[in-house]
Amino acid sequence: MKFFLLLFTAVLILCSCSSWEATPSQVQAESLPPEPASSQAAASSSSLSSSASSSASSSSFTGPYAADPGPDDPRSLVDQETLQWVWTFLQYFYATPFEDPSEIPARDVYWFAFTRIARDAWDADSQQVMADLEKNGQAFPIPREAAEEMIAKTFGLEDLPYEGDVAYDPDQDTYRYYFAHGEPDVSIYFLDFQELGDSVYTCSAEASPQWESSEIHFLSFTFQIVEDGGEAYCQALSLSVQP
Repeated sequence: MKFFLLLFTAVLILCSCSSWEATPSQVQAESLPPEPASSQAAASSSSLSSSASSSASSSSFTGPYAADPGPDDPRSLVDQETLQWVWTFLQYFYATPFEDPSEIPARDVYWFAFTRIARDAWDADSQQVMADLEKNGQAFPIPREAAEEMIAKTFGLEDLPYEGDVAYDPDQDTYRYYFAHGEPDVSIYFLDFQELGDSVYTCSAEASPQWESSEIHFLSFTFQIVEDGGEAYCQALSLSVQP
């Protein structure tokens, strides 16, 4: 009888201990620090398969993808294509004030150029982009000349030394861009547009990073619409930022 009583007591003790033992996955989850919010934002925007950025689609009131603005709307001063360009530019540089584009860090300038070239290519022919990725080990090849042309048009900068973590292939004269570099997830709310003359415009706006919803940046952005050989494009001139 004593033997069975001792055996029963031992079983109870073992069951009690096992109920407090954490599984390996639980221990690992509790020991790891939370993923930075900025990493979560980059991961959420890494795919180029969406038709527009998540911030633009989240609010038809603040984004350039809404219906054409009415005559009393400050956005009516410029066309829809210009609105979209301003929206995109401010998403990237909302926290980078500059009095001249040469003050912008080179790695940020190249990041903008790479992501916009990749986005434009995807929007134009996603099947061709998929084929290029398959052929190049999931890297999207961006010709050096294409990047330099984008930088010259957007920032008025030439011969800018490259900085960044996108590999350069000298044999093909291309940069190997991976979509996982992602795009910013920032909501832009336009407040006002004014024409200063000579195709120079100023835009007042608010920027709010989606992973820091309580943080708002007040922006004053000046840009110019350049006419060159029958082609029109926007070029950044200056940006002031007030947190």
